[in-house]
Amino acid sequence: MKSNAFDKIYRDVPQEQKEQLIRFRATHPAKNLTAAGTNWEYLIGGQGEESLLFLTGFLGQGENGFRLILALEPDYRVVAPSYPSVTTIVQLVDGIVSILDSENIRQAHVFGGSYGGMVAQCLVRRYPDRVDKLIISFTGAPKPDLGNRIKKVLKVLSFLPTGLIRTLVKLKFRKLLAGQEFRLAYFNEMLAAITKEDLVARYKVGADFTLNYAFTPADMKDWPGSILIMQGEDDPLVKAPEQEALKVLYPHAQVHMFHGTGHVAEPEEQALVVKDFLRED
Repeated sequence: MKSNAFDKIYRDVPQEQKEQLIRFRATHPAKNLTAAGTNWEYLIGGQGEESLLFLTGFLGQGENGFRLILALEPDYRVVAPSYPSVTTIVQLVDGIVSILDSENIRQAHVFGGSYGGMVAQCLVRRYPDRVDKLIISFTGAPKPDLGNRIKKVLKVLSFLPTGLIRTLVKLKFRKLLAGQEFRLAYFNEMLAAITKEDLVARYKVGADFTLNYAFTPADMKDWPGSILIMQGEDDPLVKAPEQEALKVLYPHAQVHMFHGTGHVAEPEEQALVVKDFLRED
């Protein structure tokens, strides 16, 4: 992004936070991989013998979790894919595993936040031997009723111009980011770069997940790893009934409840909880 456009979007953000993002971009150039005819971009950094796969949220940019990535990199080699415009869970999960293969990562801890938590739950079922420990954060389980609503949204999206779609998405998420200058500015930057094809693909993957997948506690009975569920008591997107349903699916999971965070906790707070969990034998 050109400096004038960047300065305009981030004009209300403290200078220190802007500089942190600029430094991250300078030190984490995107890598590219072609898998099954699809181009993938991903970031990789950090150190340590263990790897952590970071699966980002709805907008699909691996960089989106850069503050959490920075907090984890002193202890782990972190891989953060961006999502291309594929339209099924299988395409998404298979491409992510191709990235692990390209980096010679046989097994990784997997962190999935929000939309990424949906992807993570499918990945551990399709490739259980590739996942060491699983962290799913501010996310839910498949809900057929939600899938039917997404299908209706997709019908509408097909007729709308990109600019109007971006406006509708912005209105949906703006309330979640009220009062959070940096997150709001970053969201606006990412949304300005996303295409209609990208947005439609995200919704199609969401529909695939909610309509074509049904999980039970028995799914994971033979998987030897451990699970951490992170939730927010006041999450406006994943509310209490959905949170309880997720805990029923993973009865042996550890659960950490954040208070007063809305849909996502501060990255530094999440990092402390994640590190404590990953250090356990």
